[in-house]
Amino acid sequence: MWLLNMAHERGYGSLVMIDPGLGALAPFLAGQSGTPVPLPTGTAACLAPVLDSPGGQFREEAEILGRFSAKRRREFLAGRACARAAMTALGCPAQPIGMKADGGPLWPEGLVGSISHTSDHCIAVVGKSERFRSIGVDLEVAMGISPSVATVVLTDAELDSYGADDRVTTLFAIKEAFFKAYHPLAGVLIDFRDVEVDILPDGMSWCARLVDPVSAGMLGRRTMTGKYRRLPGHVVAIAAVV
Repeated sequence: MWLLNMAHERGYGSLVMIDPGLGALAPFLAGQSGTPVPLPTGTAACLAPVLDSPGGQFREEAEILGRFSAKRRREFLAGRACARAAMTALGCPAQPIGMKADGGPLWPEGLVGSISHTSDHCIAVVGKSERFRSIGVDLEVAMGISPSVATVVLTDAELDSYGADDRVTTLFAIKEAFFKAYHPLAGVLIDFRDVEVDILPDGMSWCARLVDPVSAGMLGRRTMTGKYRRLPGHVVAIAAVV
């Protein structure tokens, strides 16, 4: 049974769908413990455990599964199940979600969205294309990142500000959300150090910008803003381009 939380009173105007199996994560998503996950107004999201047999897949999706390992099949099906739950929350019929040549979700006409997962949880955020150009979401396990990895992920300015900070995983998640929202608009791949992030003082907002002047912009823009939330054992970051 899904629990729906209307977050209008916080000014986000979004729907968060929560599976009771989330355990310690559920109160944070529902806003019962601090601030809820701040979704863009007009989107719907679903966060759920990765199950062995979530069910509900369409024939078009079943045809894709043959090339995957058992672990990847579980993650794929869980992500699609989350995305369809979010579609339903938006008032859209449940539809198959294919896969692009680059591995990203192929959304039904009229919808945009993003899916992310760890080994045990997945999240999907969906919006209507009449309102959003693209959406990006990333879910990461909150864990320490080695200095060698930090130098690959962070720019020199970020290393000065966050290099010895436990927020490195947060910056990693933010950049992944940026990439997922950026790629459908720019059509090119970029590296972690092509993007520089500022974590804002409110504790839930971020601003990211392309630092390479030759990098392709997004509809004439070179910056993107979004939200993040540190959850028990996890970090989630979300971006939406209107």
